[in-house]
Amino acid sequence: APMSNQFESLVTMAWGITALAACFWRRAPGAWLGPATAGLNLVLLAVCALLDRGVAPLVPALQSNWLLLHVSIIMLAYSALALSFLASGVHLWAYRGRADHEAAVSLDHFNERAMSLGYLLLTAGIVLGAVWANEAWGSYWSWDPKETWSLITWLVYTAAIHLRRTHRWQGRRMAWLSVLGFAFVLFTYFGVNYLMSSLHSYAGSK
Repeated sequence: APMSNQFESLVTMAWGITALAACFWRRAPGAWLGPATAGLNLVLLAVCALLDRGVAPLVPALQSNWLLLHVSIIMLAYSALALSFLASGVHLWAYRGRADHEAAVSLDHFNERAMSLGYLLLTAGIVLGAVWANEAWGSYWSWDPKETWSLITWLVYTAAIHLRRTHRWQGRRMAWLSVLGFAFVLFTYFGVNYLMSSLHSYAGSK
């Protein structure tokens, strides 16, 4: 089954980043998006080279149409949040002390769009995961480490968007929140699989 292990899901994320970057291309300020996207995808593919590509039979809980839908949306969410992270990195590195620079303002707007898209997709992915969990294990939520850290990640981005919309946080502060949020994404994706015992770890699917 596609995306039944971490190698396949990471390749999917790389494709998702490329596809979303193409969609955002006209709205991206400057010429940073292509090189930044290519650089991140090279890192992801280098990590893929270290992962097991073997195909193993799926456990019964994963033999469901929910697998493809849930994991696809989660990886697309991570792809959008990766673009938010890239824009934030460029903002913090290239426009230190120049928050009013036209390109810095454009990067801030790009960050907001990418983060908002990623947040909506992450929300949908978590909800679909809960539906799948209820079908597979009879419970919508079990506080499995992957579920817990996905929720924590969602709360970080909820806080970031709330601060943006109600307290008008922008510029470098939003860029740092994006970096923080993506650190939680990376831990949820990699850290939980390798450091914690999780129902999700046997497939490495997220």
